[in-house]
Amino acid sequence: MPNFDLHAAYDEASDALRLRVIDSPAGQTKQAIRSEALTPLWPEINLYALTRLDWNRLKEVGGALREMLLPGSIWGLWRESLGRAGAEGLRLRVRPADASAASLPWELIYDVERNEFPALNIDTPVVYYLEGPIPARPRTEQLPATLSVLLTGADSDSERPLDISTELDRVAAALRPLTDNGKASVTRIDALRAHRLQTALLQQKPHIFHFAGHGEWDADAQSGALLLVGEGDPDRLQTDFLATVLRGSSVKLVILNACDSAPDNDQLWSGMAQALVLAGLPAVVAMRTLVSDRAATAFAELFYTAVAAGEPLDRAMTHARQAVMGRTMNGEWLAPALFLRAGDARLWAEPEAKPTETTPGQGRQTVGGIHIGNVNATNFVTGDATINQRGSTFNVGGGSTGPSTGGSGADESS
Repeated sequence: MPNFDLHAAYDEASDALRLRVIDSPAGQTKQAIRSEALTPLWPEINLYALTRLDWNRLKEVGGALREMLLPGSIWGLWRESLGRAGAEGLRLRVRPADASAASLPWELIYDVERNEFPALNIDTPVVYYLEGPIPARPRTEQLPATLSVLLTGADSDSERPLDISTELDRVAAALRPLTDNGKASVTRIDALRAHRLQTALLQQKPHIFHFAGHGEWDADAQSGALLLVGEGDPDRLQTDFLATVLRGSSVKLVILNACDSAPDNDQLWSGMAQALVLAGLPAVVAMRTLVSDRAATAFAELFYTAVAAGEPLDRAMTHARQAVMGRTMNGEWLAPALFLRAGDARLWAEPEAKPTETTPGQGRQTVGGIHIGNVNATNFVTGDATINQRGSTFNVGGGSTGPSTGGSGADESS
């Protein structure tokens, strides 16, 4: 899928947002918009406020925002690029240069003529590409024969209980088409602690790390944390610690299904998701604001259902957004964001082409740039109990997916 690469930077001297299309199927262009043009929209384009807006108002605000963020020549280039891309689709890849540009809800852009949010169309996914001082990990590794998934969670707040078990159960069920075919290795920890994470990273060498639970953001310290289970006050998995243990690890994709794990803030790299990307992680999915338990569960279930069906990361994100939309019909689908340091939605290098002989259902298959192989067994760890189960390879590639089923019964914010 080609990119519509849009660089956005706030220029303090002119008090303007400078937009530049670096690359697209139809060429390049640039334009600036004065910050005052966005002033009437500020009360409603705050992400927390957006998640509470009804559907019709979301479309109205999204249409106005489109005129601001994709104005004039940029919008014309977008429409021409869509036509040239055709069935390939077109990825809107936003490259924010600063916190001001990053804080804007780019997923809210609404195409009035086509009556759609591009971020809800699987052919026009919206992602963030963060440029940083540390180079992205080179994509030289090929998908291993056993792709390891680490599913974790922690319900740390008795006053705001979450149905963590239901979310992880549904994620495991979504992966069952792969586990039943012996194509992934999954480790599950329902009550995550820091030492358990380090142990799992060392022993299981996961490629995917998923956390479900509460997150918090300290605006004064410009730092976030995941809340873990502890005696009395919950333990906190601080951003710096998580970045430290994941930097250089086997993990290539992080999913933080926790509130405020990628919040708007005063510094581009201070959010937890942003800090993990800075640490070299190729891809991070996180929540930009508060999200209800039912929305979080619906998102996780459909994200993994889409991945199990062979969808690439950006399209899986779109399917998951659609699931949240179907459950809530408000703006909660705007909360999740996909941050990339990889050039596209592929996490592994293409294998060298060579002829192989396989029997049906065996060997490796190539799907959307990610390659699937046979594996061994699975460990599901719940607390201190371990259950052995057949394994499966987690795949990130191209294909199709089915409809969503619901979320958990709980509806508290994480």
